[in-house]
Amino acid sequence: LRARLIDRVVRCPVAEEARCALNARWFGLSTPATHAQNGNPVTATLAAFEACRTPYLLQVDSDLLLHRPAPRDRALGRLLDALQADPQAVTVSLPITSLVPTDPAATGDNGPFRVEVRGSLLALSKLRSLRPLPNDLVDGVLALGWHRALDGAVRLGQATSLRIADPQLGFIHP
Repeated sequence: LRARLIDRVVRCPVAEEARCALNARWFGLSTPATHAQNGNPVTATLAAFEACRTPYLLQVDSDLLLHRPAPRDRALGRLLDALQADPQAVTVSLPITSLVPTDPAATGDNGPFRVEVRGSLLALSKLRSLRPLPNDLVDGVLALGWHRALDGAVRLGQATSLRIADPQLGFIHP
């Protein structure tokens, strides 16, 4: 913060009633659970989404390696264009490294694409409009993380999750 490398730190709500309200807004489930049944953190991510005042959010794992051979190229712009062109597109995955570009697609051989949680560009207003996302409680714990709940909305035809290939942008997740 002092070096101005980051704007602010967003903290996860600690009060039980604040966590219940957060989960109720996102899943229609009033629970203080902070993690999904599989251990994935949920509350911290949702609190961060709510703290963002931008229409689009580039969301990446901290250990993701990005490949951009021409840093001044408009590769991220292609992702943004894909989100803006498809009214149902809520997320577009950062592409895995590829030599051949492809147009944005919402489905593959196995049906609709799942949300790529390791690295993606999100349309936050579209994401918020889908709330509450489909989820359940298992012994008071969220059955699904936010991205798998969003997959449920994709399967129900309420949204799309796009994939794209671009030689000017790719990621590797070691």
